[in-house]
Amino acid sequence: MAAAKGTTVISSLRLAYGYVRVGDGSPERVEVQRAALRDLAGEYGLLLDTVFIDYQVRTEVERPAFLTLLDVVRELHPYSVLVPSAWHVSQWPLKRVELLDRFKVLGCSVLAANRGRPSVLVTGHQEPATPEP
Repeated sequence: MAAAKGTTVISSLRLAYGYVRVGDGSPERVEVQRAALRDLAGEYGLLLDTVFIDYQVRTEVERPAFLTLLDVVRELHPYSVLVPSAWHVSQWPLKRVELLDRFKVLGCSVLAANRGRPSVLVTGHQEPATPEP
């Protein structure tokens, strides 16, 4: 289907969203995490859209931004979700596997920046990631 003249079409093929879980809520820490996600997106040729952020999360169920991210992934089918590290998905390994499986079922990969050593999170395991040409 062709786009009408004068409209912009953005394919979800290389669209990515970010997620950050911030314990102390400091603005400086949030910006460092956002910068890591921007760098990761640039390295992999991804268009980083919204970065969803949960502040001072005390339990796994107190994550409104993460739940919104899951809804967005379900509706828009982005290429990937970017996180600073696997911990941001969940600090609990079994819960992390469950959540990563949800993304996998939705056809969305999860990439972790890991302080400059990117990896693809696959049902709780980390595999080295290589940028696509």
